[in-house]
Amino acid sequence: MLFGGGHFLRGFVAWMLDRLNAETGFGGSAVVVKASPHRGSSPVYDQLNEQDGLFHLTLTSAQEGKAVSSTQLVTSIHRAIDPYQSYPDFVALAAQPEIRFIVSNTTEVGIAYDARDKLDDHPPGAFPAKLTVFLHQRFRHFGGAADRGCIVLPCELIEHNGRYLKRCVLRYAAQWRLGGAFAAWLEHSNTFCDTLVDRIVPGFPVERASAIRDQIGFDDRLMVEGEQYHSWVIEAPPQVQDELPTDRAGLQVTFVDDLRPYRELKVRILNGAHTCMVPIGYLYGLRTVREVVEDEALGDFISRLLFDEVLPTLDVPPQARERMAHDVLARFRNPFLNKSIAHPTDRVQDGLNTL
Repeated sequence: MLFGGGHFLRGFVAWMLDRLNAETGFGGSAVVVKASPHRGSSPVYDQLNEQDGLFHLTLTSAQEGKAVSSTQLVTSIHRAIDPYQSYPDFVALAAQPEIRFIVSNTTEVGIAYDARDKLDDHPPGAFPAKLTVFLHQRFRHFGGAADRGCIVLPCELIEHNGRYLKRCVLRYAAQWRLGGAFAAWLEHSNTFCDTLVDRIVPGFPVERASAIRDQIGFDDRLMVEGEQYHSWVIEAPPQVQDELPTDRAGLQVTFVDDLRPYRELKVRILNGAHTCMVPIGYLYGLRTVREVVEDEALGDFISRLLFDEVLPTLDVPPQARERMAHDVLARFRNPFLNKSIAHPTDRVQDGLNTL
């Protein structure tokens, strides 16, 4: 189940699920649930259902100085539900025994507790409140069965996102007086994981949409463009990796006991380099990260900054930190992205925030 139907979850998680299905026979599909508190219809959810959950993803990269692009059909989304328009359909999801993974991307303010939310709201406004409703319905339907808990993988832009989301859910459970048995089930039969995601997903490829339509022969209103590079670091017990065999699909998903070194690696190299570009890039009259790294003087400066000053501060193996630095510079050169240097605090899934 995906809480959120935006560009990132479709261009990252739905794509990964497609790869898992194709490479490992995982046999998974996703239902997308609207998580936004804004009432009224959102076109993406109607469009997903109109297109049978299908959409095209174009992945881009710069390889050996050349621009590379490929477009593929993503088929892993089964349907979309807007709980503001069809609350019973949302509640009914809890009775589906095959639902195991819950992934969310509800913006950096999405994981928040709101004391005004009530159990009998249809639905409550905050995402953690909706999740609490879903899990409580599931607990009741399956009689507290331990094997009907879920693995929760939030992608929101906050540190310790899994732990914080769990605290919010437990807080709602206490506020709504859902009982000690439910709280114990949450603790022992569900796994809330801290995660760190990285892929630039600009969204709908406005400038290239016509050419892509000609290529695919279909007027896809949900097409998404993103970079080929991807990384998902998940702090989780071993059984989560056993259930999610991403390594067999060739995906860059890393399961770890401690997320902190990976966050530090990403923030200091990727975010640090981008932040540094802002003052010097503007003084030179440059406006995109690609212009900066391809400039003879500034590109050399950013490279020396990373390899001479930033990398020695990182307590990770030299090979890992050097590979990350090379990857970052290559990503900045991607001609399809043209990421502005003006926003060094862009979202983490866009690869350019400062957490």
